[in-house]
Amino acid sequence: MRELPSASGLHRAVHCPGSTTLPRVDSETEAASRGQVLHKFLADCAAMGHTAALALVLEQTPEYHQACAALPLDLLPVDPSRFRPEVALAYDLETGEARELGQNLERRYDIRDTEVPGAIDVLGIENETALVADFKTGWAELPPARVNMQLRFLALAACRAYGLTRAKVAIIRTRDDRTPWFDEAEFGPEDLMAIEEQLLAARDQAAAERARVAAGAAPNVRTGLWCVHGPGRPHCPAYVQLVARMATQPGDVADEIRARLTPELAARAYAQLKMAKDALELVEGALRGWAGEHPIDLGDGLFYGPVATEKKSLDGDKTFAVVEKLHGRDIADLAVERAASQASIKRALEIVRHRSGVKVAPALRQVLEELEAAGGVVMRPGVSLREHKPKPAALPAAVDGAPAAATP
Repeated sequence: MRELPSASGLHRAVHCPGSTTLPRVDSETEAASRGQVLHKFLADCAAMGHTAALALVLEQTPEYHQACAALPLDLLPVDPSRFRPEVALAYDLETGEARELGQNLERRYDIRDTEVPGAIDVLGIENETALVADFKTGWAELPPARVNMQLRFLALAACRAYGLTRAKVAIIRTRDDRTPWFDEAEFGPEDLMAIEEQLLAARDQAAAERARVAAGAAPNVRTGLWCVHGPGRPHCPAYVQLVARMATQPGDVADEIRARLTPELAARAYAQLKMAKDALELVEGALRGWAGEHPIDLGDGLFYGPVATEKKSLDGDKTFAVVEKLHGRDIADLAVERAASQASIKRALEIVRHRSGVKVAPALRQVLEELEAAGGVVMRPGVSLREHKPKPAALPAAVDGAPAAATP
């Protein structure tokens, strides 16, 4: 059994050793999927160039093509002459040595139990200094770069692996159509020694917690912002208790948070609020999973469960032809990127509005009407979970003149 989790889980392990004893429950969200695509795109830009990387996104995940195309690559560290993408390292807690595992391993680490692995989004070495950058594509709360345990660990591992004594680290928030935001820090020899001591202390505390749990004790957990979206949440005593209290005593939870709104306790109040929201997400996820299999009767004929839906999908070639005919080739180029949507057409029509004063809504309606006439709109079936009143079941046909029996 590994002594500590990988780099992404170290901040939680340092602040809550008990979390290392909890079973993992990994989940996938739309935001996480988007982040993975953008991360891979940035790595591909450094490996194969912008054009090829963007073409790959269009082929594999066209729904994220525009988000990737909007990233300001000239402001990001993706120059292949200076940076290497997705470099995986391992640091050995016993020997204090580190080694490179490879690139683009996608967390498939072949390591010893005493090693802690981690992947650097982009790594460079300049002037005897390791340059370590971590891309963030969402707006989740993060500890600052200076105290961010993931970056502290990656700085240490990079320095030990390549024989360096200094590191510069950065959290880079990528923002669609806007300048990226950087949070940077520098570490020298003394800082690296302090990081090593911090890791060894976390290892000892995690081992002590595992021994307590093995002896039958409950995990000793400590709550804070590091709890949010943690993979052990469904098994965390603090979360289980919070979910139960929110179900039976929501007013008490709200009163506790309000009572902490003082300069000294505001940070704890904010952390508890984030935990409460996160706990609600857990409950909602469980309810959605249940309702997908067993629609929930809400009373008065209302149910929460799956409902068949249809979503319009636009044919890219036919969309291009229609938009080009109505508004010219330049607008068609903006509206269609071998994959089209109503949103992409609407964005392109904003330019038409600025040029000629044409209102976007009727212009969009005209495009869609001509597209439907040209057979460029396909309805794709799907299922969504929502509150609804089921349609009455059709009565069976009468047999031999007898009236049909009513269905319950």
